[in-house]
Amino acid sequence: MSWRFGSAPRVDNVDLSTIREVQAARFPAGQVDIEEFALSGAGKVTFHTSVSSIRVIPDNDNHPISWYFENKCADGAVIIQYESGLELHIVELKTKLTPDKWTLARRQLQGMLANSLSIVGALSLESPALVVCYVAFSVETVGDFISTNTVVQKQLVGAERASPDTKIASYRDFKNAVLTLLDGQVVPVKLVYRDIHGNASVTI
Repeated sequence: MSWRFGSAPRVDNVDLSTIREVQAARFPAGQVDIEEFALSGAGKVTFHTSVSSIRVIPDNDNHPISWYFENKCADGAVIIQYESGLELHIVELKTKLTPDKWTLARRQLQGMLANSLSIVGALSLESPALVVCYVAFSVETVGDFISTNTVVQKQLVGAERASPDTKIASYRDFKNAVLTLLDGQVVPVKLVYRDIHGNASVTI
């Protein structure tokens, strides 16, 4: 995948004071949490890193930069920079991942990706060499729905050119473990199980 913003400062010394529309904070090497505070799905995903990182989460007190996809946005993103390049890790937390919740999560990931890329550009960081999306959940029913629904199975056959904002395209993305963007590019999606406390852990 390729987005070009030119060369610039690094994650560990870039000035975050210019970012006001979301909450952007720098964390030292170790861990950074993306949390869900709603009582029905409270929990967190902890990202373990060996370098410093920037955490990006929506700021409910400010109007966002430009929430695409009907103002949907994931719970957060982590920006890290290794010698191999800049990485962008985006996560959405769900309790029960149903077909409808997956379709919603997909749009939330798309919204956070669009805005995270805007932030990367605003900070004049290098373009991401790697983008990975995560959906963390306690229960998942999408796979069984797709595998047992004959109508969906028939629609998935030959649906490779379907519009990326249709439900069938959403199910195809789940089956292929990717997120398809409007320009046709795809990024990998990793499914992460939450423990009995609603938490999950990822090393990046």
